Amino acid sequence: MSTRLPKVEYLADIDILEAELSEEPIAHTDGRELWRIADYDAAGNIVYIEWVNASQGVDLRGLPQEIEELVRSGGHGFPVLV
Repeated sequence: MSTRLPKVEYLADIDILEAELSEEPIAHTDGRELWRIADYDAAGNIVYIEWVNASQGVDLRGLPQEIEELVRSGGHGFPVLV
């Protein structure tokens, strides 16, 4: 059974918000920002992104509009930076 993507899930026990956008293989990970880690496919599209300490705020700056809409639609109510 395949998972319906895209999806956003909050892992409360470790305070991580994750967004899984695609099942494409990961070609590159960008972890330059301490609180946001993004995985990209070979074409440069975001496949997966996670926000550490999400309850403190979710940084959406520089991300495509559809990711912002997806995160906001999750209803978690975390502070959002755009």
